[in-house]
Amino acid sequence: MSFSNRFIISQVLLAAMALALFVTYKNVASNSHLPKLGFVQDFSLTNQDNIPTQLKDLKNKVWVADFVFTTCSGICPSMSKNMSAMSKVFNHYPDVRMVSFSVNPENDTPEVLKKYASKYDANDRWVFLTGSRDTITKLAVESFKMGDMKEIVFHSAMFVLVDRKGRIRGYYDSGDASRIERLHQDIPLLRRELDLPLLPTINATLNALSGLILFFGFLAIKRRDQALHRKLMMAAIGSSGLFLACYLYYHATSHIITYYQGQGIWRTIYFLVLGTHTPLAALIVPFIFLAVKHAIKGDLEKHTKITKWLYPTWMYVSITGVVVYLMLYVFRPA
Repeated sequence: MSFSNRFIISQVLLAAMALALFVTYKNVASNSHLPKLGFVQDFSLTNQDNIPTQLKDLKNKVWVADFVFTTCSGICPSMSKNMSAMSKVFNHYPDVRMVSFSVNPENDTPEVLKKYASKYDANDRWVFLTGSRDTITKLAVESFKMGDMKEIVFHSAMFVLVDRKGRIRGYYDSGDASRIERLHQDIPLLRRELDLPLLPTINATLNALSGLILFFGFLAIKRRDQALHRKLMMAAIGSSGLFLACYLYYHATSHIITYYQGQGIWRTIYFLVLGTHTPLAALIVPFIFLAVKHAIKGDLEKHTKITKWLYPTWMYVSITGVVVYLMLYVFRPA
């Protein structure tokens, strides 16, 4: 059974539209609708292992913060017990962290915090931070809006939920069982929240567009429509060139490094796709110009010899560019 070119093109367009609608639906359906209550300002503190820690170390993580001190005999033990239980519940999620800031940094050195962490059976998902009083006061008052820090005994009993971009998304009374339960429900919601970055989304769209144009160009040359084929190939080059410009601009100006969170077979698949996509994307660039050069000169034999392997390679690069984007930002591990 054979299909007309018109039918094939219509089906490709239909599939592309379905994918676009699905991604849009997933974007809306994955929105947690949690309010955005402010940003956590950058900080430089030290953790219980005496390792410098900054806000960027928590980027792309969903985290819960609290303010405690090790000699506290009031609300801190209860808060730390709840935080310990929560860290164990979410221990198997690599993108969730618990962060406890000391409000008595003069006493709570990294060594003291390490003993405190051991007392509450803290795992590697729970970070204890100390540093200068000015830094912690500024964080508590200006970033987390937790009130006056002049008297450490009056520190807040709140847990604070923070998203991957360092935005505060909720406050939860650590002494209220219903609010703690709500926090346990909101963490997974926030993990699944789809907040697509602008430039990577544009780049993936340009990759997809290049692939579609290449396919139409292939159909055009199969019909021996050289004029249409030439126009489509120049459009594909333009789309890929614009992608390259956006890609270089994004990586030159963005300081955010996105790590793939999947494990097992999906992690293997991701790095296999990325490991073939990247070198092939660089390899095809000179051959694209070489193929264009032969086409302009009218040397169709050399042009065809190059494009026989260039076309499937270019298509692979376009498709896998979209796949890498989807695995990083859309179909994230649950």
